[in-house]
Amino acid sequence: MKTSGRFTPEIMRVGKGSWKSVREGRITPQNAKRPEEIIALVRLGKMTPDQAENWAECEGMPPFAGRPDPSIFDPMARPSWTPLQVVAWIAYRDVDKVRDASTEFRINWYVWREVAESDNEWVQSKNGMRLEHVSDASLLELLNDDAIAPSAENELIARLIAGDVTCSGFMNSGGQRAVVPAIQWNDLRFHFGGDNVALVSMWQDAPVAAMVHYTDLLIERARVLELWPSPSPSIGDSHSPDLTELLNEAIKRKGAPLGTREAEEIASRAGAIENQKKVGEVLESIQGKQKQGPRGPRTKRA
Repeated sequence: MKTSGRFTPEIMRVGKGSWKSVREGRITPQNAKRPEEIIALVRLGKMTPDQAENWAECEGMPPFAGRPDPSIFDPMARPSWTPLQVVAWIAYRDVDKVRDASTEFRINWYVWREVAESDNEWVQSKNGMRLEHVSDASLLELLNDDAIAPSAENELIARLIAGDVTCSGFMNSGGQRAVVPAIQWNDLRFHFGGDNVALVSMWQDAPVAAMVHYTDLLIERARVLELWPSPSPSIGDSHSPDLTELLNEAIKRKGAPLGTREAEEIASRAGAIENQKKVGEVLESIQGKQKQGPRGPRTKRA
């Protein structure tokens, strides 16, 4: 799949001067020199998208449209994921699926679309194509002609109800960020209208404004990887979870030191590739040397 570069919004924005020059024939495919002029020519049907992409290649510029280079955004470097990203991971265990469900990645993803009949007469053309961002990620996009994504969504909600994982957001779009109480997930469902403003609302016969809802939902990535580990981590896998971060989060949730065996199990479930010795060394660097007490590990006193 072709990957696009980083054309800035200023370059993508076509001024009235370029529109007028293209409409009046002063700028043609033969003498166009700037990306915004090429975009105007395609928009008015005087060049095809393929011709525009060929122009960019000849000028040594990145493609106008296409999926961006994956290296510009690494979901595994983010401390939290949106529910849609989590569903993508549960369903496919594929970092690319998570990346494609990310707003931070999609804002750099452009596509050529036909000019709608309702467009302003100033730029309307039956044969024209315009350059647009791809639409917001959605559950339908994740379906991929199968039932994996809905099943993954149900699995996530079941874990939220059980309290195995927590999700934070802004209640009724205001106040401070807070954890959604586990019991509320019995009556809440996701409405994926774009992963940057994920919304859940009560299934009740009431106006949306009267419903309890949460926006900007986030779920701890390390916990997701612990509950739904990568099925086959390999040596050198750049997406292996950070062991220090993973164990720190586990200690925070437990509210007490971890035992070595417990830490090894957490690391294994999350897909970390470190061996037992490395897990022990990282655990010791976090919480110091431990000695076994009657109720589990405790910090060694001087």
